[in-house]
Amino acid sequence: MNRLPFVSLLACIMLAGCAASPGPPPVAEPGEEQKQAAEPKNNTANTLEIGIDPIKNGLNPHLVSDDSAFVQSLASLVLPSTFVQGEMDTAVLEKAEEVPVTEPGVAQSVRYIIRKEAQWSDGTPITGADFRYLWRNMVTTPGVIDPAGYESVMQIRTSNSGKTVDVDFRRKVADWKLLFNNLVPSHLFGTGTDSFDQVLEDVVPASAGRYMVRTVDRNRGVVTLTRNDRYWGKKPAVTETLIFREIRSANQGRQMVRSGQVGFLDVTPSEVGVSVFELMPKTQLRIFQRESRLELTFNASTLNTPELRRGVAKQIDAKLIAEIAAGRRTELAVPDFTPSMGAEELPKRVRIAADPADDAAASAAASIVDMLRGKDMNAEVVLSDFEEITGRLLPEGRVDAVVSWQRTTQSSITSASRYMCLPTAERAGNLAGACDHDFDKELLSALASGKYIDGSNFYSQQVLGIPLIEDTRIEVLGVGIVGPNPALEQWPMHQPAGALATAATWRRSDE
Repeated sequence: MNRLPFVSLLACIMLAGCAASPGPPPVAEPGEEQKQAAEPKNNTANTLEIGIDPIKNGLNPHLVSDDSAFVQSLASLVLPSTFVQGEMDTAVLEKAEEVPVTEPGVAQSVRYIIRKEAQWSDGTPITGADFRYLWRNMVTTPGVIDPAGYESVMQIRTSNSGKTVDVDFRRKVADWKLLFNNLVPSHLFGTGTDSFDQVLEDVVPASAGRYMVRTVDRNRGVVTLTRNDRYWGKKPAVTETLIFREIRSANQGRQMVRSGQVGFLDVTPSEVGVSVFELMPKTQLRIFQRESRLELTFNASTLNTPELRRGVAKQIDAKLIAEIAAGRRTELAVPDFTPSMGAEELPKRVRIAADPADDAAASAAASIVDMLRGKDMNAEVVLSDFEEITGRLLPEGRVDAVVSWQRTTQSSITSASRYMCLPTAERAGNLAGACDHDFDKELLSALASGKYIDGSNFYSQQVLGIPLIEDTRIEVLGVGIVGPNPALEQWPMHQPAGALATAATWRRSDE
């Protein structure tokens, strides 16, 4: 998958203010969008500017390669979800409930009734087609996040012009409320011309949230959102425009907060970043771990015994690799991990893959290879995009390990996704490709009951990998933004995003 830089890519359709149920949007002539989409003036009463990490890949919240605090926050602001933090989104759904099973071979049925007003920002209704599109791509695309719940779906039936959606499961999924969140506008991608790993690569072309993506300027590191005037909910966005600016150093962040150019930061800590921001007057900090961590995952189809994997793991100083990959020693959370005791065997060679767009992953992979070479092992780095790694290199046995971020949410779906035997050769969720049928039974039982199974013992015993870094975040609140509470520590924590997910409720204060 090629991810090319571009300048001021615009959302496919720019919208004027409309009523809750507007007619079809006007058709723009080629190039007309650019004329209409001049960047809004900064520092106005209707604009908030926010600092973020550099965007490493695309904007698809369902892909491991794109996953970040900002991408998850962006999705919460522009894409519709059935449930948010465990509560049904009443702006999207009228009802969501389990219903009696009527179809043969079905273990569970869930019915969603979509509000008739619910629509995308181009006027297209949200329907069961959006559910079906997400489901099909979550079970056929390598490198997606938490696919186990979608793999349990047998079919999706629709009625009432697509506004009533019946999802039939071939096996029970107690945590079904975690599914069908961050729906994607299927009507723009359903022709099959763009694969799922590319549909949100450059921009989100239609919104059904409080905001819509206006521009994405990779060269300048600026993403601009404007209020979605077709949003039908009772609580539209408070502020007209959100401008997200990439912050590349603690010093740059300090200068932008001090000058008032940005009022909030959500960034990865640097060696002295916390100290820099703590010294600033009238500034609040919050540090937390996002539900994600960087890991070295072994390929169980090439390093096909615990002895081989243990032999490699014993050669690696995880703490040192974590420090090099993160570029810091402060605010560095390295997970406690010890491979299980047992016999060790060294493979003839070790090929470690990483996505070059992910600086931390690529740095970790290169450093591990250097460490192994220093111990006279035949090791090499293989740099490729994540779709190629999960779709070909791992299943075809062309690499022996991969360094990437992995979700750590404590849910039955996350556990099942990480450890259940794979239904296809491509790797999604279970990057190691490990398969234990006895453990599978436990995971299936947990999936049906909603019980969380901590797979760390299985992970350690089988030596499936080495956890390296917890995703530590710093949130910095300066002056000029009024959020959910005067105290930043009291702001809602929307995992796996953070406080940015609540930005639709923020307003500017020039006091």
